[in-house]
Amino acid sequence: MGRLIAVLFFLIFMPVAVLVAQESAEGKPFSFQTETARLRELIADPKSGPQQKHDLLVELAGLLRLAGDNEGAAAAWKDAATAVPGERDDRALLEMTVCLMAIGEWEEAAQAARLVLLTSRNAPGIMLRAKYLVAQIEAFMRGDTVALELYLDDPDYASLKPAIYYTLYIITRNEAYKNRLVAEYPDGPETRLLTDDTTPFPGAMWLLYPGRESITILR
Repeated sequence: MGRLIAVLFFLIFMPVAVLVAQESAEGKPFSFQTETARLRELIADPKSGPQQKHDLLVELAGLLRLAGDNEGAAAAWKDAATAVPGERDDRALLEMTVCLMAIGEWEEAAQAARLVLLTSRNAPGIMLRAKYLVAQIEAFMRGDTVALELYLDDPDYASLKPAIYYTLYIITRNEAYKNRLVAEYPDGPETRLLTDDTTPFPGAMWLLYPGRESITILR
């Protein structure tokens, strides 16, 4: 089981090692340290209202996750979730869940995702993602793939079907999942990971949420 988890982390949760420099609006080179310090200063500023703190925490969490600091990102997402009194941000809680999964904090991740499932009042999309994350956690922690297998035939999860095939194959090593993935999505990134010598970029938790199809695959 330990070897399986190691493989899963390498293929699915590989963090970003380098943050690519970019030009700021003022034309100055982007500095990760300077920007995160600026955001932390604004978050701590008593003049920043609850909504502003929420938005700043979301921005900080995104930067930290991009840089591969999933532990720091999880903490920022957690603070963002409760930054506005009486208005819990369940999207932030689920982002925190993803980061916790990336660092192996499975129990805490499961608690957060299940909290959303039990108490969320947000849009249906939130519930769908929470269910998917819970199913991922059960598969990684216990090898329980029942929910993921059911989602293969659920139209609500159609966009994640190749990722589900991939996860099921990695966990079970059942060739049927690999064969169906290759047959149905011959040009997809998941298929290329299994059939080519490829590396995902940026890689961090890319199978856990929509948007992975826009990620460049490097040969």
